[in-house]
Amino acid sequence: MRTLEDSGRLRICSGYTVDNFMDADTSGYLLQAIIDVIGAAARDFPQVKKAIKCVGISDNMIERCRAELESVGADVDDILDSIGITRLSSMCYLPKIEGRDKASKILSRYCGIYMTRKVAENIKDYEEKLKRSISNGWISRGSEDIRQAIAHEVGHAIDYALKASESDVIKQLYEENMYGISLYASSNIREYIAECYAEYITGDSPCDIAVQVVKAMQKFLK
Repeated sequence: MRTLEDSGRLRICSGYTVDNFMDADTSGYLLQAIIDVIGAAARDFPQVKKAIKCVGISDNMIERCRAELESVGADVDDILDSIGITRLSSMCYLPKIEGRDKASKILSRYCGIYMTRKVAENIKDYEEKLKRSISNGWISRGSEDIRQAIAHEVGHAIDYALKASESDVIKQLYEENMYGISLYASSNIREYIAECYAEYITGDSPCDIAVQVVKAMQKFLK
């Protein structure tokens, strides 16, 4: 495995790179999916560049972040547990942490998309789970591959960057169509936005609701 010191950066698109916490032997298929999905978001929603500064395996991020937090005397275990990164089961988006203390500033440098090593090493198994979740209506219809899962987390990043979930227009779309995307989307407005974006950006024929939500977010750029 590549050492954290040598983890380097991953070029997403012109003028945009992220800290790379993937393993050295990460498959080209996964890396290309990350580049394609985040790159598309960065072109459509430039603000996402400030919301996604890192990508990688959660264990690698925890090891590096733990060392930084310990250097400032922070209560490392409590902090990492509070943001949920140590309990990650598959994939997540870690937003910037609000606060002016040293620990919050450190954590904010790690905002981005993380996955477990199990997901990264068993992509085909994970994609089979995605397909089953789509067939039973739990998640939205999209590309049915790893890109859809990455896009869901990117959707969270766009939401945080634009504060889209605070929009009255999107709130109304959620209230009127919360069950029109997936069961997971109905759980709260943030998941609704992420599910809509995943279907919109990876699906061949995204549903009208997903299109409406993404178009509403694009109006934030005008």
